[in-house]
Amino acid sequence: TKTKLLENKLKLITNALDNSLNAFDIVDDKGNIIYANQSYVKMWGYDSAEEIIGTPASNHCKNAQYAATIIDQTKKLGTFITEYTAKRKDGSLFEVMRQSSHEIDKDGKDIFPSSSLNITERNKTRGILQESEEKFRSFVDYTANGIAIVNEQGKIAFVNKSFCEIFGIHKTDVDDKYAWEVMTKVSSNNGNQKELLALIKKDLLKLLSQKENIKLAKNATLIKQSISKKERNIEETVFSFDTSMGKNLGIIVRDTTDIKNAEEEIISTYRLLQDTEKISLSGSWTYNPITETSHWSKGAYDLRGAPYESSEKVDV
Repeated sequence: TKTKLLENKLKLITNALDNSLNAFDIVDDKGNIIYANQSYVKMWGYDSAEEIIGTPASNHCKNAQYAATIIDQTKKLGTFITEYTAKRKDGSLFEVMRQSSHEIDKDGKDIFPSSSLNITERNKTRGILQESEEKFRSFVDYTANGIAIVNEQGKIAFVNKSFCEIFGIHKTDVDDKYAWEVMTKVSSNNGNQKELLALIKKDLLKLLSQKENIKLAKNATLIKQSISKKERNIEETVFSFDTSMGKNLGIIVRDTTDIKNAEEEIISTYRLLQDTEKISLSGSWTYNPITETSHWSKGAYDLRGAPYESSEKVDV
């Protein structure tokens, strides 16, 4: 009765192991395989467990010596997880993640039960993702616009060189920092910094919490560089997008300081010209022969005692 229940329980466990989707094996203290389930047999390209039982586990590693390393580390740590290149019966190679544990059998001998997972495709995908990330980084690092990516928690996950140059910061300044901390630090707002931080935090978290992706209109603002404290005019666009790691924010920043300065210079020069005309009682006019249109300054009208006309279609 009790013995039969234990036998049935053991049979259920054995059946579960034999039919498990994960490869499972047991190695003895001499490094020989004493058990392998069907998934292990199939993963290593054998026809039956009988071909494997009693053979060295080192036969199943590209580097035969690594089998002994797994046993040594498992003995030392109790549980050992590792990734390595395995070798099939036909000599072909594949990548494996293996978790081994140290147990004692009924005779007091060391045994090492292990489960293995084929991670070849995962590693290929990881390689493709790493290559894509490198291409992305090399592309955005050479664009004039500053680019930052904010993760689902609100922390800055990536900034390019231009972003650092525009805000006058180093990449180490934003590592593991929340976006609202960095944005508050470079703000030209001299008001209550705690209130400003809370406001920026609220706005960014609101964007991250919304299901639909949103793109905010371009926002022109003034910032103060972190180190030099120089003021810069920027145009900022913030948008949200979905990733496998959750909702992210993209921030694109354009330095418009030179454009702003040029605009102010043009306005200043034009006003100076108008003031000069008033003082010297002079005027000016231009004529475009292609469009056959002319433009007279107000001073030119005043000198002739004529009413000022804004239209360019003037008969000279």
